[in-house]
Amino acid sequence: MATRTHQTGMSLISLLIGATIGILLTGAAGKVYLDSRMAFAANEVVSATMENGRFAIDDLRRTLVMAGRLLQPDASPFGDASTEMLDGQDPGASDRIAVIYGSKEGCDDSATDANRCQLDCLGNPIDGDNTTPYQAKIEFYLSTSAQGGNQLMCSVDDGHPEPLASGIETFQVLYGWDTDGDRYPNRYVNATTATANGLWSPKGRIVALRIGVLASSADMTLPQTARTEGEKSFVVLDVTHTVSPPSGSSKLDKYYRVYTSTISLRNLEAVEQ
Repeated sequence: MATRTHQTGMSLISLLIGATIGILLTGAAGKVYLDSRMAFAANEVVSATMENGRFAIDDLRRTLVMAGRLLQPDASPFGDASTEMLDGQDPGASDRIAVIYGSKEGCDDSATDANRCQLDCLGNPIDGDNTTPYQAKIEFYLSTSAQGGNQLMCSVDDGHPEPLASGIETFQVLYGWDTDGDRYPNRYVNATTATANGLWSPKGRIVALRIGVLASSADMTLPQTARTEGEKSFVVLDVTHTVSPPSGSSKLDKYYRVYTSTISLRNLEAVEQ
């Protein structure tokens, strides 16, 4: 007697279980994708902040370390204390600094090495002639761009300023004061204290600089899930700088980070102190 076989399809319960598993896997994959996108966007914002901060510090160091180079002993290595070495006393206000240094002639000579020819903060050779010394005054300060963000500016010999780094929320400077004549800083003071103690003269006792910036991601904003609630305060050297959420929001939309550096003014060792 022949046995009849019957083919049966999937039951309704099996279909429901399969559909549920498919929905869960699709949802999990979607979440992983969205999380990856947000993490990538947040990392880009953090990277932009780090680039702005490091670029500003590197540019400042490269120029400020030259203060006093090739100047005569009676020449000041700093700018005018009343206008170019201003110290912002209001919380969050930025400082400015001007330094003066020289360069030997020969910038157009292919045999010139770095010890003979120096550049200004804009990358141009320091100029001069038979009647004008080969030296320049370099000034750094913050300015608000047309887009509304702060940027680190540089001017040479009171010429047209050029932006060096964007996303710099505050710029602070302290001056290393050698109080005992051993050419090592014993105290770091602001420009107001330096002025009160007569430290700007060529025979002053400023032997180091300490610079600090609060960098932000400039026009790059964090994803909503990575934003922090409310105001946030950052200590930048002697100043506490507070950043607030943008208008209409309760969360900070940018990433912030403090960068500091100490610069030994080795070119001032030849100046009588």
